[in-house]
Amino acid sequence: RVDNLLGADGYRDFDKYDRKSNGAVITQEISHKDWGNLWNVFGSTDDDPKIDYHNDGLVSWQGLFGQAEYVTDTYSVFVQGSVANQGFQRIDYFRYAPNDPMHKSDNKNILGGTIKAGANYNIDAKNNVYVNAGYYSKAPNFDAVFQDYDNYVTADSDLNNEKVVGIEAGYGYRSSNLTMNLNIYRTSWKDRFLSDGVRINGVSGIANYTGVEQVHQGIEFDGLWRISPLVNLEGMVTLGNYEYGSDVTDPNVTNNSGQSIGSATLYLDGEKVGTTAHTTARLNLTVNPSDKFKFNLSLFHADDIFGTVNTEDFQDPEDTTMQLPAYELFDFGASYKLSIGGEDIGLRLNINNIFDEEYYYMSRNNVIATPTTPTYKGIPLTAKVFPGWGRTYNLGLTYRF
Repeated sequence: RVDNLLGADGYRDFDKYDRKSNGAVITQEISHKDWGNLWNVFGSTDDDPKIDYHNDGLVSWQGLFGQAEYVTDTYSVFVQGSVANQGFQRIDYFRYAPNDPMHKSDNKNILGGTIKAGANYNIDAKNNVYVNAGYYSKAPNFDAVFQDYDNYVTADSDLNNEKVVGIEAGYGYRSSNLTMNLNIYRTSWKDRFLSDGVRINGVSGIANYTGVEQVHQGIEFDGLWRISPLVNLEGMVTLGNYEYGSDVTDPNVTNNSGQSIGSATLYLDGEKVGTTAHTTARLNLTVNPSDKFKFNLSLFHADDIFGTVNTEDFQDPEDTTMQLPAYELFDFGASYKLSIGGEDIGLRLNINNIFDEEYYYMSRNNVIATPTTPTYKGIPLTAKVFPGWGRTYNLGLTYRF
């Protein structure tokens, strides 16, 4: 719907998926007093003018889950499994008239499930090792079942469950003043679906990519050192490597009329996964001068931050992901407890990013800088990046009775 005409008299709708639009001009915009209805999931939108798309997605779930565990003083083992059925149905109010048999699609049921097993062995009272492994067959997302904005169910030959295979192993140490955990992991996520607009020889179309794979692997460490009854030091480190597993191709890209205009390939093999830092570390020092008062100072470091993969950025084998600058943040917190009339009251002050560090934690695209590229803090000016918060404060009050 049109929330704001931005000063124009109307919005002309040439929606190719609306059998009734024919370039209609929409002059009604949602007024400020109606904006609250955007968050009302039970509110009616029947009278709102519709643009771009107008359909309902009906998804149902049924499932079973079971788990068994055997525990002794020395070791423990477990196994768990589940099976789930998801039903998908689509109702389209734009492309099909209410009396058209295609107005409501057939119901498509897809089975999935999980199996996971693990074991832990206590070497002695302080040391233990463990290993876990699992397999997850996940029904594809709604857009994979109904491609190209219509109510035709994708053929079974092109409809694959997403497959997740994970394995991890670790070591733990516990003593009166020191706790440590070390974990290594590898997760493969295959047969994901991705759909996006592309241009082939100047013609626009929709590419449906199947078989997208991500591989996440790395090492994690966390620990707590009780230096004295008054001082604790916590720390964590993650060293990850998250990559796409292979290139993917749609051999039959279609235009707005459903005609094939060629093939499109996403050159993703070995490219980095964006939206999250692959390398992070944190130190937190907590001091307890008394039973009532404590304060802490922490340092957070993030590195190996890559741009989000967009289809337009990876149409050429030479395309690659951009990397954002690393950053460090200092935070401070203090807590004080007091009693009034026998009731406990707690005060908590947090100052986040106390040095007001300017940093950027995510990019929506990938712009590779050259020696002549205009940049700011090492980031190309055409990159669509997200800045982090500057210095912020919050004060909390807890009352226990």
